[in-house]
Amino acid sequence: MSTKTITDNETVSTQQIDSSWAIVGKNFLRLVVGNETSSTVELTVHAGIWFWIVAGSTGLFSVVIALVFFKKRTSFKKLEFLNERRKQIAIIVIGLSILLALAPWTEQRFDNYVNRLWGSTVYQYSFLPFFPSIPVEYPLVLRYAYPPVWLYTILALFPIWLSNSEFVFPADPASLWVHGVNVNNIFESYRSFVPKTLPALDLLLKFPNILASIGIAILISKFFYDSKQKNAILFMWIFNPFIIFISAVWGLTDALCAFFAILAIYLLFKKRKMLSSLFLALAIATKLYPAFFVIPILNYLYKNQGRNACFKFLIFSMIFSGLIFGSFLILPGGFKFLYELFVFRASPDMVGQNSFGGMSWTNVFSYFNPRLY
Repeated sequence: MSTKTITDNETVSTQQIDSSWAIVGKNFLRLVVGNETSSTVELTVHAGIWFWIVAGSTGLFSVVIALVFFKKRTSFKKLEFLNERRKQIAIIVIGLSILLALAPWTEQRFDNYVNRLWGSTVYQYSFLPFFPSIPVEYPLVLRYAYPPVWLYTILALFPIWLSNSEFVFPADPASLWVHGVNVNNIFESYRSFVPKTLPALDLLLKFPNILASIGIAILISKFFYDSKQKNAILFMWIFNPFIIFISAVWGLTDALCAFFAILAIYLLFKKRKMLSSLFLALAIATKLYPAFFVIPILNYLYKNQGRNACFKFLIFSMIFSGLIFGSFLILPGGFKFLYELFVFRASPDMVGQNSFGGMSWTNVFSYFNPRLY
């Protein structure tokens, strides 16, 4: 956020300039002082296009490097004094240290803000952050909007920060999002809730996703028997800038979701069908998209272990998913929340609109607008 000082004779005022005034595309600014009006300045706002270019290029480059490792079985020359097992440990320790070092000092301002807001609503103001238990003045865009696992994760970790923080919560919860209301841009609400111990809170809430990111690398490496290929997988995953950004800088729950899903696949190959179905259910209860894994998993089981194994896996997955999602039914408004989660947040939704953004295939299809006559 920057400021602009406006002087009119002896009168001086300061106008805050932040993202609340800007939209993607063309914006027009002009200064009005009394009866005097300045010329109009045209500004074009670009939203994160370079990030996606860098992220995509980095991912492609990492794949190419990994293929070189696999083809030539390239070794880490500078680590020849270590055996292969110790090299793996070194890669994991160094990577984990980088993730932990970045996590406290970085944020995605809105997503990290709502994570701490949801913990505050429960422990400080005694209401759940989803309809209908929220107060009338609670902005709807700030509602909790994910399956149960992430809310339970926040509720498990948030008291640790509370017990070690001296932050004094305001009597009125609306004070935690008042800035967003004042500037008519609710995504600026994070400015109303920036405690001094925010780095510790960010580290705490990102910690499960950091561990999950490291766990994903370890699980993927277990699908390979050659130790040099294991090292290549660990190195290319852990030190991929995009993976670092998602897990440690942004702290998205996708890392935790992907870890549960990959662990389910790994356990499936180990013929641990019940445990596999449990972790697949946890993946679905973290974010819904692993539900699409069910069909290929059932197809694999049917071809390799027969109809009974296929049926058992499906039944166990449904039972575990029902227990996890069903836990919301005992909460006030839980049924309505689950209904909205599965119906109105689907993409495309009931009226054919796409509700996903970012670098995803659903967002690509949103650029096409077929008309049915």
